[in-house]
Amino acid sequence: PMSTIPKRLGQSAPIAEQIRILNIYAFVAFAALMVFGGLHVFVEHNPLIGMLEITASLIALLVIAILRIAPNVSLAKNLLLSCIFGILLVLLISGGTADNGVFWLFLFPASAFFLTNKRAGIWWMSALFAVVVLIMLFTYLRWIETPYSLITLRQLLASLVVVTIGIYVYQQTRENMAQETRKSNTATKEEKIKEDLIIKNIGEGVIAVDTEGQI
Repeated sequence: PMSTIPKRLGQSAPIAEQIRILNIYAFVAFAALMVFGGLHVFVEHNPLIGMLEITASLIALLVIAILRIAPNVSLAKNLLLSCIFGILLVLLISGGTADNGVFWLFLFPASAFFLTNKRAGIWWMSALFAVVVLIMLFTYLRWIETPYSLITLRQLLASLVVVTIGIYVYQQTRENMAQETRKSNTATKEEKIKEDLIIKNIGEGVIAVDTEGQI
């Protein structure tokens, strides 16, 4: 019967696309963190930061393994974002290479929104904002030392807010367009299934005659 037409046609395609994007992100994170970790250990003689980056690269490799063995997209997303989040905070506090670690934080808004969705992206960015504010407070109270001044941290926070708003608007537009496309594809497929069911279950033949009486 027509009532059995699937309501979620084509749902596997978006999941496959998410897995593809996650694999790309995880592979890039693995390669970059492994290289930077090696540089910190063997060139800059900073084994603590280097080992943290190498550990994070292995977590990214674990994400790739999870997606291949048992494609748990939600677990892979959260694990990869947590890994990126942690490394960025280490770079913010330590300064990274030549105190350039602060610039890497601008990667996170795109990662948070593109790997999840606009709602989850806001939660991830809110967590980052909260941690940056705490670091600013601890720096002001001289509880911790960072290579950045309060002015630099304040400008970082303001810039991240602007970037986040821009990416949020883009992500919202992207999700709306994707939703409309899915609705259109689903409606087309359901209509095709209905037509096929009508043709297969029709009990009589159909003959068409033109205005001249020709069949």
